[in-house]
Amino acid sequence: MDRTDPPRPEPPATPRTARDEGVLGWAAAVMLVLGLIGPSFGPALVPARAAFHVDLLTAGTLFLVLGLARTAGAFLAAVLSDLTGRRNLLAAYGALLLAGLVAVAAAPDWPVVLAGAAGIGFAFGAVSTEANAVTAVAGGAQRGRDLSLINAVYSVGATAGPLTVGALLLAHLSWRVAFALWAAATLLPFWGLSAAAGRLGRNSGGRAASPPVRPGLRTLALAAMAFVYNGIGWTVGGWAATYLIGRFGAGLWAGAMGSGLFYALLTVGRLVNGGLAARVSPGRLLRWEAVSSAAALLSLALAPNPAAALAAFAVAGFFLAGIYPNLVACATGRHPDRPGAMAGMIATGGAIGVGVVPFTAGALSRGMGLTAMPWLLVGLGCALVVLGVVASDDGPAAAGDRRLRATP
Repeated sequence: MDRTDPPRPEPPATPRTARDEGVLGWAAAVMLVLGLIGPSFGPALVPARAAFHVDLLTAGTLFLVLGLARTAGAFLAAVLSDLTGRRNLLAAYGALLLAGLVAVAAAPDWPVVLAGAAGIGFAFGAVSTEANAVTAVAGGAQRGRDLSLINAVYSVGATAGPLTVGALLLAHLSWRVAFALWAAATLLPFWGLSAAAGRLGRNSGGRAASPPVRPGLRTLALAAMAFVYNGIGWTVGGWAATYLIGRFGAGLWAGAMGSGLFYALLTVGRLVNGGLAARVSPGRLLRWEAVSSAAALLSLALAPNPAAALAAFAVAGFFLAGIYPNLVACATGRHPDRPGAMAGMIATGGAIGVGVVPFTAGALSRGMGLTAMPWLLVGLGCALVVLGVVASDDGPAAAGDRRLRATP
């Protein structure tokens, strides 16, 4: 088996232009909207379960549908991104996202919620792939910083989303109102990114001119890390409110604060990661962040009360923060002529995690109680550590790759 990931030549550095800055701004705006939408399902699930009379296992099908659809969207985007014009693709994905949000907001029963979630998940996977790909193209040598920035903006939305749902519920408004608001918020950012991506001509025709990508062990490990990372993040975002309310008897607002604090510290952590990206390799950052995340998740499993659990959610968010942008930076840096394919590979691995891990957490909690959920996260944190060693550019696997390439 070929364990190497032979480096492809980096395109010559080019000055940053207003066109590139426009891509960065609109990509950040789209990521903000995606952040508002995804974690809102967590606190909204509490009243939605009551309204539709569904148990934990049935409620978990929401995340299974989101994950499967997101996997399909990310995979399709990986195939099409470097092959065809991104402007029309982004417009189509935005329209599908809008339709899914409207369906959830107006759903008369649980199957319609799942149908709307399928549209949202597909668009989510495709759009996050494109947003990261065009940011990597426009960022060039600064891709690590720019990817951290747009993913930090995602975290801002992910912080505001569940807190907004919590505030609406405390004001005795329906959980549906939030999804109607997010539907209205999609229009301008998607139009802007579609137009900006159409003006960014450097990313066209890359697939036809490049040989096929044959990812080695380290690049495949990056996709596996994305699976674990997204699985952890969406389990926290989706089940934190249910966990805090059911495990400790916390109130609805405290439940919403679980995912809110997680994503708030995720924002801070991504800004810190962006500052470190200029001085520390993304591979080394991955290893540090994986070890720290595993320790934070262990503290969550051992938390004796809701205050300690909230603190553990926050600390875990901070240390997990840089993992996804560093994964994309590593992958696109190894294959700079195929940014869409590489961003799509990471997004596809992450999307599978969105479906599998939160659903598994719900199934385990139904059979073993809510205390099983944080221990599942601890196991995933340990997997992050192992994969981080394998995947990083300066770890033992990479050193072996370098020795192989140096052999006459």
